[in-house]
Amino acid sequence: MSETTLKNIINLLKSNNIEFVHFNHEPVPKDSLGASKVRGLSPDSGAKALILQGKSGKFYQTVLSGHLRLDIKKVKNLTSEKNISLASPNDVLEVTGCVIGTVPPMGVLFNIPVYIDHSLLEKKEVVFSAGTRTDTIRINPQEFVKINKAIVADISKQVE
Repeated sequence: MSETTLKNIINLLKSNNIEFVHFNHEPVPKDSLGASKVRGLSPDSGAKALILQGKSGKFYQTVLSGHLRLDIKKVKNLTSEKNISLASPNDVLEVTGCVIGTVPPMGVLFNIPVYIDHSLLEKKEVVFSAGTRTDTIRINPQEFVKINKAIVADISKQVE
């Protein structure tokens, strides 16, 4: 619900000469499966962005395919945090200016480190929420790895 976030994403992509497509659609629910249905795409085409908080108080962003689950233990090991968990909805809003379900995989905009699951890089393009429930960006995942200076790692597990 942040038009400012949408504008910031578009400005960031344009200023870095990154090709992307922005499209508008009916409001999506906050879950990946529901969002993919509204967009008319398969769940594995979506890039799901989650905000975590370590015991140190530091925030992190993880990005993975919409059909996968985050393996928090793997992220904990990558960050060297003693404990790490999903950030509260209030903390997500405070850190990103976005409500859960609309957070884009652009941690660079929020000054937080980004960890991207290696499986996303197997895709030619992915889509992600762009700060609102009605705006989506389609992009080559290699581009948001570069722009975020993201760490690519195995951070996912299959849905059981």
